[in-house]
Amino acid sequence: MDIKGLKLSNGMDLVVKSLEENLGDNIYSLERAVAIHITQTEKGPSMGFLPLTFFGKDSKVGLNIELAKHHVLFVYEVNDDIKRGYQEFATGLAVPSTPKIIV
Repeated sequence: MDIKGLKLSNGMDLVVKSLEENLGDNIYSLERAVAIHITQTEKGPSMGFLPLTFFGKDSKVGLNIELAKHHVLFVYEVNDDIKRGYQEFATGLAVPSTPKIIV
């Protein structure tokens, strides 16, 4: 997976499985886009993922959407914690932080 992050002009951060740039149309095609959601807990800030909308087909695992480039401030590489969390959210499978051999 080529997981990327996007910072939007409204302050929202998106995480996507893949991103394709359509130069002639000034549009990004985003695959399985979800929003990053930060909440405050007793133990400090906590991060999670939310669908962009609850009404789209397959929106619980991320929507395939097109987004005008002028809404995107920048595209960035996400850290390993975000990648693991996104993969868990999108697939429902827990990904270990370090590979382990079971004997």
